[in-house]
Amino acid sequence: MSFSVSLFMDCELDFNSEYSIEIITYNENKNDPSDNDINLNICDQNTGIRHLSISLPDLIRAIITAGYPEKSCAWQRKLRLLKIPYLLYFFSAENRYLRLKNEIDSLEKSEKGTISYDLGMIFAHLLSERLLDISHTIHLSIARSHFDIEIARPANSNRLKEPDLIACNITDNNQLSDINLIEAKGTISKCNDNYINNGISQLRNVASVNNNIDLGKYLSYFNGLKNNNLTIYWIDPDTEGKIKIKNLKAQYIIFSHYYKFFKMLLDYNTDQSGKMTIEKWKDFNFKGIPINDCLSENQLFIGIEEKIYKILENTFKPDDNSEKNNTSKNNKNKNFDSSLKKLTENLRTFTETSDKIKSFKKNVEIPKNISIGNDGIIIMLKKK
Repeated sequence: MSFSVSLFMDCELDFNSEYSIEIITYNENKNDPSDNDINLNICDQNTGIRHLSISLPDLIRAIITAGYPEKSCAWQRKLRLLKIPYLLYFFSAENRYLRLKNEIDSLEKSEKGTISYDLGMIFAHLLSERLLDISHTIHLSIARSHFDIEIARPANSNRLKEPDLIACNITDNNQLSDINLIEAKGTISKCNDNYINNGISQLRNVASVNNNIDLGKYLSYFNGLKNNNLTIYWIDPDTEGKIKIKNLKAQYIIFSHYYKFFKMLLDYNTDQSGKMTIEKWKDFNFKGIPINDCLSENQLFIGIEEKIYKILENTFKPDDNSEKNNTSKNNKNKNFDSSLKKLTENLRTFTETSDKIKSFKKNVEIPKNISIGNDGIIIMLKKK
């Protein structure tokens, strides 16, 4: 089945420009160390405002890597590409600040809820990388459904919910480092303290990850109020949790982070009867798919650093689709176990590549038509 789409239909953002979003940071200990109230009133505060520059490729990279469903088959992965024009349509800019178009008000409540969820996840992923210098971000609930990750709860605490995301780096000796818990929230209406406090309570619930209590905990709350600049509340709450997350391994992080993105590349390449291409940029080679926009002269290249691509290609075979092979922790198969083993054997390559990209990004100005993640995923916009 051929797959064709206009990726930039009615998109008001420019390929070669950067835009700003407002970040309001709040550290519960630093802002009011005497306040022990479990409910915080954040919406009316305007301290700690900073501005973060993002580009159109940054947005696209976040759209295709954030918020995957737990069960993903080929058509769901194609839907991820269709979300690019759908979500980009709602962005506008005024004085180089990102806003949402007023047309979003015409959507029904359930549609607004879906967009709020997507944008909340998108900006949580972006900020975890940009503000925390993190390489890998996974959905905890999805990872738990596939791997033997233990959530240890005290007695009579089954109602305690854990946050959405775990963001971390991986050390040279294959251990997790810089572990951060991220809860993603979003609204396209007036800032809502109830949403904020619900997210903070989920962060407060967790005490440790792999017996490590030195955790970063952040609420990323996206707010897209009509006729206002996009604002992200980035909140660091004072936390003392009860839930202990155990047996979270580096290979689980890598599998969860890359699997569905890489399968999306293979799906598109098969449908188009095309070939993966190599894009050379500076010291890196990236392998991926060029997608021609059907209504313009523009082309979108979606790819990943070549060394990582080769490992993933050897790990996730083209016929290893989740709709055919159940990879749940209750029904593991030989392909699944083999994939984990191959990732474990190659963890060092992921770490070295990520470290090299981070160092490179700090010393070289990235063109505005390119977005490179610390994980080696690249988005490049250019003419055909």
